[in-house]
Amino acid sequence: MHILLTRPLEDCKDLIIKFKSLGHKVSHLPVIKIQKIDYEELNFNEFKGIIFTSANSVKNLNISNVDKQIDCYCVGSATENIAKKNGFQNIFCAEGNVNNLKEIILQNFDQKKGRLLYASGEMISSSLDRDLISEGYLVK
Repeated sequence: MHILLTRPLEDCKDLIIKFKSLGHKVSHLPVIKIQKIDYEELNFNEFKGIIFTSANSVKNLNISNVDKQIDCYCVGSATENIAKKNGFQNIFCAEGNVNNLKEIILQNFDQKKGRLLYASGEMISSSLDRDLISEGYLVK
């Protein structure tokens, strides 16, 4: 079988090796390029939870000043693994679906506790922040 992978190399090199070891031909043709964007300096002490909707949002956020005990909400296992590697300890994982992520946040984060930081790229496929705000959450 010939398999075409379109994610950035960093995100799929293990898959390439795995598929080749199984005897498949693999072509790599990335269709997007992930670039870190500049953002305003954040005071992480203002937030009681962080929402990560991709592994890249963990990789590209300057988390050196973040309390790693903060509640951390991850969209899936790849994002969860990167969060763990970066020292986060209180991780809630939604298994790859933003709707499930919203439900996990609603079930586990008391909005009275404080603000949530939503770390995302410039192009997003859902309105998670607006959905949470409409539920009464404070989200930046």
